[in-house]
Amino acid sequence: MKTSLSDTATKSNNNIGKSALSKIIIIGIVSVLIATTLSIGLYLNNRREDFNSADNDFLEYDHNGFNNEYEHNEQNSCIICGALKDVVGKNGVCNSCNQLSDEIVTNANLANNSQTFVYTRENNYIYFGTYPQSRVTNGNLTSTLNQKAGVLPTEYNNGNWTSYGYYNDGDISNYMWYIDLEYESEKYRGVYFTLYRPWHTHTPCSVPSDFQDVNGYIVENIYWFKFEPIKWRILNESASNVTILSELILDSQEFYHSKDTRTEEKKTIYPNNWEYSNIRIWLNETFYGTAFNDLQKDKIVKTNDDNIALLTSKEAMNEDYGFSSTNTDLDTARRKQSSDYAKVQGLFVDESTYVGCSWWWLSTASEHVDHNVARVSSGGKVGSYCEVDFTRSGVVPVIRIQI
Repeated sequence: MKTSLSDTATKSNNNIGKSALSKIIIIGIVSVLIATTLSIGLYLNNRREDFNSADNDFLEYDHNGFNNEYEHNEQNSCIICGALKDVVGKNGVCNSCNQLSDEIVTNANLANNSQTFVYTRENNYIYFGTYPQSRVTNGNLTSTLNQKAGVLPTEYNNGNWTSYGYYNDGDISNYMWYIDLEYESEKYRGVYFTLYRPWHTHTPCSVPSDFQDVNGYIVENIYWFKFEPIKWRILNESASNVTILSELILDSQEFYHSKDTRTEEKKTIYPNNWEYSNIRIWLNETFYGTAFNDLQKDKIVKTNDDNIALLTSKEAMNEDYGFSSTNTDLDTARRKQSSDYAKVQGLFVDESTYVGCSWWWLSTASEHVDHNVARVSSGGKVGSYCEVDFTRSGVVPVIRIQI
């Protein structure tokens, strides 16, 4: 059968029509897909912005070592390098940039004023709590703080200041005060005294000078100290908690204010009894209340009814803690330097043999003298016994916290 030219033309036109229709359909499908993709992208972007806006503060807390409190931090972003996923490890280090963020550890804007700061870890050290430590030397800042502190206290009028209630000639007296102030999101402690603190609580205030003077602190001047994160060395670690020891001597206090034996509820109490000591009360009330916020207090695990304690002589010779097992060794691991704040309290500081190091209290009573207690010497020996009312020995707290 023969095909006419008119039939051929008709078939050709039909094919062209079908081809054009197919192209139109394909173009339509592609356009729909593109529009759908753009809509989904815009939706997800908006959701991401909502999420970041709602949880921005929470993300900062997680990277600061607060991640131990929360479970959803796996998707948090690192505030240092900007990584978006699986960035915060258990120790607070970013898995992407491997940074702990030193500025967060040392920045009082977060550590001092944020009631959500718990702790952060750096290898074998933990930063936990804050306490006045470094002396403020900036003249403009000290002038500003002096003005904010207002009228200075006197023996008969503390004003806005708080008396330390230190001993003078056996009695509590008002001659040394402190005041805590916040300025530009940082916290400071001012210290002012009109007499030098005596070496022993039962002796008069020293005239004309004392270790305070030797340490560079003179009567009738205000000195300011910045609240900073406390650095602790890990002594022992389990799956749920760690025992940590302050890296610095943080303060200087007497063990007990009297060398006299006393009777309480028909029980003989020796002056070197840790359970009834001034320093135990000071650690668990004054220091505890100053150094830790509520979240941190919840992390502290009590040991023998104490939130905070001192090492015993045995613990100070525990090789598992990194110390020499011999009490007479001049152990560098036991040598301690101090904060500036401890020095203004009148701490003894070795300036000859073990320069910059100081004595620090242990909680173990002497077996031979009922008013002596063990301490670590500036050279690192254990058992350098000292009279309980000596105000020049340093305080090195030990605590246990949950991790």
